[in-house]
Amino acid sequence: MKPVQTICCSAVVAAVLLLSASGAHAGKEGIPSGCGEKENGTHILWENDLFTSKLLGRSDKWYTNGIKLASSYKPNCIPGWVPDQLHDTLSSVMNDQEYDLVFGFAVGQLMFTPKNLTTPLPQPMDRFWGGLLYTGMLVQRQPKGHRDELETLEVDYGVTGPLSGAEQLQKLIHSLSKSTSPQGWNNQIRTEPAIQITYSRTVHTPQHRISGSPLSVDFAWHYGAVGGTLFDYVNGGLTARLGTKLTDITPGTIENPAIGQFSKIDSAAYLLARLDMKGIVHNTFIDGSMLRTAPHVSYVSSKQIVPQLTFGMVLEWQGKGEGEGRRVSILFHRRGSEFRSPAGPAPIFNFGTIAYEWDM
Repeated sequence: MKPVQTICCSAVVAAVLLLSASGAHAGKEGIPSGCGEKENGTHILWENDLFTSKLLGRSDKWYTNGIKLASSYKPNCIPGWVPDQLHDTLSSVMNDQEYDLVFGFAVGQLMFTPKNLTTPLPQPMDRFWGGLLYTGMLVQRQPKGHRDELETLEVDYGVTGPLSGAEQLQKLIHSLSKSTSPQGWNNQIRTEPAIQITYSRTVHTPQHRISGSPLSVDFAWHYGAVGGTLFDYVNGGLTARLGTKLTDITPGTIENPAIGQFSKIDSAAYLLARLDMKGIVHNTFIDGSMLRTAPHVSYVSSKQIVPQLTFGMVLEWQGKGEGEGRRVSILFHRRGSEFRSPAGPAPIFNFGTIAYEWDM
């Protein structure tokens, strides 16, 4: 790894983290009385195809790694980074309707590669190399008195190309683990600014207690849309859960955020199965940039319909403090072919999500 690249990458990551942190703690004037400045929840999500490689095929291909760190505030507390013009409007909305609003901010990185990591040459029959480094703001809405519905709006801004740090991170990890050294990062999506807007809504049915058992079952439906300079699609699907105390919204993933509160008095555990369907309009890391020319000629294009199956388990328990909750989620995803090329459609591939969250 080149020293100049490492320094630049570290500087960009540090700048993003500092800007997010300073914005999130920008004084008390934007926070209603009694809220304080302390965040209410912290959320760490890591997605990687390594988690499924032993069972379902080798790792380091296509969507190969994603990291997201999010922090959320107490319900109905407006943090200091919310523009002054919105403060009075949001305060009025929270006082007039039967919903709780939760604000948050996030930083993250995504990494994409073709299947073959060993060649430095362009691969026109496979997807582009690419990375994204971003920071974002979130606001979520839940009805007061029950927790079976959640709406989320997330606005992210960031940068692609070498400044995303994806190349440096993958080379560092592969060097430390003595894995195959990736050779094709000279063919990555070029540096450009990025902005994305994500909306999602999830609604759970009332849980049904299984007779003679401590277990309950419930179902949920969800839908959403993503638009911006990188990804443009709509999605929707269904989720089934089986377990104990199904009173909170199912944990989200990096692309489908859900940072709702889950403070626990009693422990809970459940299994879940989910089907999600995407209708794709554009994917920069497959179709090429909307703002700049592609790094090389490509003969692949996004498939319009991409299904995904998810299976997993969730554990929730009470923390040391009163009303303090902890949650661990382990999810396995089997995503349908994302692109087609003259060589044929890309195969189905797999990746996993591991999330650790605490809510105070």
